Amino acid sequence: MIEEAKNQLLQIKSNFRVSFILLPTQTNVYEQFYKKLAALSENAQNEFTYPSANIQVLPEFEVKNNRVKLFGPNAKVSESEKEFWRLNSQIKDQLRWETVARHILWAYQINEDTWEEYSLRNNAEIEDSYLAKSSSVHFTNEKSNEKCEIKFQNMLEICSNNQRQRHVTRTDFEKPPNWALHFGNTWRFPLHPQLPDYNLVLNKFKETMDSSKYAQVILIERLQIKRWYTGYQAHKKDFQERLKIDTEKFLFHGCPEASADLIIQSNHFNRSFVGKHGALYGSGVYFSSNACYSHSFATPNTKGERCMFLARVLVGKAITGTQSMVTAPDGYDSTTGDHHIWVTYHDDQAYAEYLITYK
Repeated sequence: MIEEAKNQLLQIKSNFRVSFILLPTQTNVYEQFYKKLAALSENAQNEFTYPSANIQVLPEFEVKNNRVKLFGPNAKVSESEKEFWRLNSQIKDQLRWETVARHILWAYQINEDTWEEYSLRNNAEIEDSYLAKSSSVHFTNEKSNEKCEIKFQNMLEICSNNQRQRHVTRTDFEKPPNWALHFGNTWRFPLHPQLPDYNLVLNKFKETMDSSKYAQVILIERLQIKRWYTGYQAHKKDFQERLKIDTEKFLFHGCPEASADLIIQSNHFNRSFVGKHGALYGSGVYFSSNACYSHSFATPNTKGERCMFLARVLVGKAITGTQSMVTAPDGYDSTTGDHHIWVTYHDDQAYAEYLITYK
């Protein structure tokens, strides 16, 4: 029912109002929400004010009353009013296109390994026709500036100019905002050092890693694994509803290269390795907030390179573990020990978000 309601909303071309209720105690949410609204309002006002001033019209904004007053010669005010409604419509269209793209992405194939997202406008145009169960849609591809048609039955884009055909695809996975576009279940995305993710992971690694134990970080990969991520998010929602708090932690997990590849391929941390390095706090998957501790389990390959995951882990309600535990005791979600170790017992209780390769 929720999915159907979302689809109906995405098809609406006219205005609709969304209301938010913020509890009095949620001051941090309110402050961020207000700042975002203020920034949006200021940008929209500036986009309208500057061209109005150029034609000798002075706009006065009454934000609380949702009103704009225009001062100037009649003819110029009329011209400015038309610009206001044009801009107002443009902003609303942009917001709707962004809403569609948060849930649905259409892309066309450039070559065997590369897909290109359609522009926000094209994405919404295509999705509208797809939901209306049309057999095809005609549009101008804003990225290649070509007149195109997509035939939904065989999922092909046909260019009117030269009859070139390209495969298209639709994904309804709501990807995290920092993920790059990809199709299929798994992608190991190498991070460029200038990306925010790269520095976040690198700094977290350096915080608790003994600099004498490594010479360089060779590669940081973001792991985009849809099925695993979806299962983890469902588990996270269950934890939050049950415990009423967020117990997610970013923790390290070191292992040999072959084990790292197997973990990625199988979409879960492998509990079959339990006991190889001891199971002092229980027979589960071990994570640590201390990279130096996890380093001791990251056996180097023939080139001297080591692998360490930075994972999202739902520790839930934890209790000090013992060697005899094969699962968390009733009423608990994980076991813990030595102030930095957490042990999980469910595949979807952790998600391998990044893989660090270093030597």
